[in-house]
Order: sequence, then C-alpha cells, then structure tokens
Amino acid sequence: MNDVGQSATIDWPQIRQVRLFCEQVATRAPPLLSHLNIPVFGYFCEITLRNKNRIVVVSGFLDAHRHWVDFGPSYRAFVELLHDRLHASRSRARFRRGLTWLGFLRYVFGITLRQSNRLNVSLPILGWHFPRRYRPKQLPQALLPPF
Repeated sequence: MNDVGQSATIDWPQIRQVRLFCEQVATRAPPLLSHLNIPVFGYFCEITLRNKNRIVVVSGFLDAHRHWVDFGPSYRAFVELLHDRLHASRSRARFRRGLTWLGFLRYVFGITLRQSNRLNVSLPILGWHFPRRYRPKQLPQALLPPF
C-alpha cells in the first residue's frame, strides 16, 4: 500500500537495503500461563528504498488484549521470496542483519544499566542484534520465525 492507501509495486532496482532483526515483544500472557515468563519475539524485515523511504514488514501484531498474533509462515515465505527475487534480478541491494550500529550501542548500554539490577542477558540474543552482512542465499535462520 502506498501513502494514499492504494496498491503499489516497487521495482527491484529501487530496493537499496534489506535488514532482518528481531525484538522481544511486550505481551500479556494468557491467565493460565501468567506464572511463566515465556519471551515472545517479533521478527522484522526492513526494506530501505533508494529514496531513503523505509518499509517494515513484521511477523505479527499485538491484538487489543496485548496477545501476539503470529503471521510466522506467511512472513517467512515473504522474506524467502523477497531474497530469491532480489538474488535472481542481480540486485545491488545490501543485506544486513541485526540492529543498526547506533541501535546496537543503545541496546548494549541498556543491558549494562540493567546488569546492575542483576538481570541476566544471554549471549545468543546479543548476537542476534549485532550488525553484520549476509548473503541473500544464506538467510540468517535465527532471525526468521520457526517453521
């Protein structure tokens, strides 16, 4: 959809960058599971165009009760198809994973502040957020929802 709410298409050469990342989503657990602390992750595909506009595709949404509604299989299929098409069209798009460098530094700084409150942070989550490149034929599986 474009700014006016109409259907729109984007030419492959207009895509400058694709960034995959995930973040923990602040959800409300269902009453029967409220005693469990099960993290829920949202997966994001940020597409940056040559004109610097950004389109963010998300793997789900929070409903009115703050429960996560997952589009996992559809989102995953979209991301895989996007990468296949960009690769087939010999696109010059850059492929990045994790946060931007500024976002990563903010994240690490936030962890450092919380560490003083004895919050444990697992290294795999820190690794997911570390910014780096990837090849379109080697999708980072940790940044895609499970099957």
